[in-house]
Amino acid sequence: MRWLSATASVEIDRPIETVWAFVTDLANMPQWVDGVSEPAFFSGAGPEPPALGRGVPFTSRYTYAGRTHTMHYVVTAFEPPGRYALKSTEGPYPVELTLRLDAAPGGATTLSKTTRAGSDGPVTSAMFLLVGPLLRRLMRRQIAKELARCKAACES
Repeated sequence: MRWLSATASVEIDRPIETVWAFVTDLANMPQWVDGVSEPAFFSGAGPEPPALGRGVPFTSRYTYAGRTHTMHYVVTAFEPPGRYALKSTEGPYPVELTLRLDAAPGGATTLSKTTRAGSDGPVTSAMFLLVGPLLRRLMRRQIAKELARCKAACES
């Protein structure tokens, strides 16, 4: 399997705790993460949804290449208010996402998102090999768009 990785950052004019609360609230994902809808904790979690934290699984619907899939994730890092990571455990392709939050001057927050996408088969592996730099630029542009939406939502 081949992996492609890209990172983008944005400065948000809100305190780190405010940005942390927004990005770690599953209900907010559709507001800023492209293709994501219906995020939810697994239905077998009990009468009360669990608190989000390391090891907690959740699902979402994800629209990719014109098709909608169910994605399963697990939180792999939950270190308030600085680092939040997750990885897919089931879905159309493997993905790992990491958010890093750093306090910035004037009470702002620098939010960085790294996406690491894995190939889902031999064709995708070949594409990653042949046009990896182009795909990486496209990934970075997509991440930057998501972060701009996150900034707008946090600052509104």
